Amino acid sequence: MHIMPSNVAIEMMLDYAKTDQALKGRHPLGDLLVNRWAQHLDGGRKARIIWDLALIEAILHPEWATEVTVTTSRDSGGRAISFYKSIEAEKMKNDFFEQMEAFFKAEAE
Repeated sequence: MHIMPSNVAIEMMLDYAKTDQALKGRHPLGDLLVNRWAQHLDGGRKARIIWDLALIEAILHPEWATEVTVTTSRDSGGRAISFYKSIEAEKMKNDFFEQMEAFFKAEAE
């Protein structure tokens, strides 16, 4: 099990204006992601922590994350779990937007 606590994932805060500019009108997937943000219960937010993207990027690029093994309490089974204690969020954000750009270009060809 890999856990990324909120005090680490908070670094993966995306700005709505930048996300909108990079994704909207480029491809149906980009439109879906921007529209999902806008239609969310708190869609008026100008920034959002993208928790799941932080974890995916950490798995794809383990060199951008510091992970330690911790043991859960005896009540929780006393098992070893992987716990992220830091991430290189700017690299992760850049990678996301670069990958989306590459996808949009490939789809256009």
